[in-house]
Amino acid sequence: MKIFQSTAYIVYTDLKARFSSTALGPLWMVATFAVLCTALAIIWAQVYQQNVSDTLPFFSAGLAIWIFMSQVIVNSTTHFLESRDLLLNTLYPPFNITVNMMAHHVINFLFNIVYVIFVFIYFSIETSIVNYFVALFFMIITAIHFLFVGHLLGFLTAKFRDVGALINVIMQPLFFVSPVIFRGDTISTHQWIIQFNPFAYYLDAIRSPLLNELPSNNTLGFLIVMTIVLPFLTHFTRMKFKNKLVFWVN
Repeated sequence: MKIFQSTAYIVYTDLKARFSSTALGPLWMVATFAVLCTALAIIWAQVYQQNVSDTLPFFSAGLAIWIFMSQVIVNSTTHFLESRDLLLNTLYPPFNITVNMMAHHVINFLFNIVYVIFVFIYFSIETSIVNYFVALFFMIITAIHFLFVGHLLGFLTAKFRDVGALINVIMQPLFFVSPVIFRGDTISTHQWIIQFNPFAYYLDAIRSPLLNELPSNNTLGFLIVMTIVLPFLTHFTRMKFKNKLVFWVN
């Protein structure tokens, strides 16, 4: 219970500090995402000669999910290093630091989802209540998976600083080869780009129910494997290296 109380307090103070002197407050986050998403969707619809009514719902949902995943990955490479004083001077658990980081990005994702919901309502995308709950379920699974991945990356990048720089280099071009704007099944050749891209499976799992589609069997299999592997791998890493972390960040 203490971890949730501390996380809620940290997230609240962070939001208050970021938006205390602005007129619109958190709505600026919604506006920023809305402008970016709408502009890119209009341009992409023109390039591929598609209707904006088809492109924007697909792209807005995909972009919101991508921003969440990519920001968690990038932030995971520095969140232990940024909490160096906390780790060196207190007994604050490293896992709590990762939870706080994840909560920050979940809040950002929820703000972005506001515009996605608006787009779905505006274009009359009919999605059943069951599908919304299915998408929510997969979003929770994704958040839990990325919590474990973020914790693992925190240890890895604390020990090997170059890994963080490498991840930052990879994440930018990875956006263009992930099915954020385009559908994965539109790639006839080079299907390995999708098959070996873990982000593609999370995009498919969350976005497909919103569009009245079913996630692929490959997606479900991938999520099952990750649900089994990631907790054990995270637990092993935390128990083996938690006492060394303070030396790595020093």
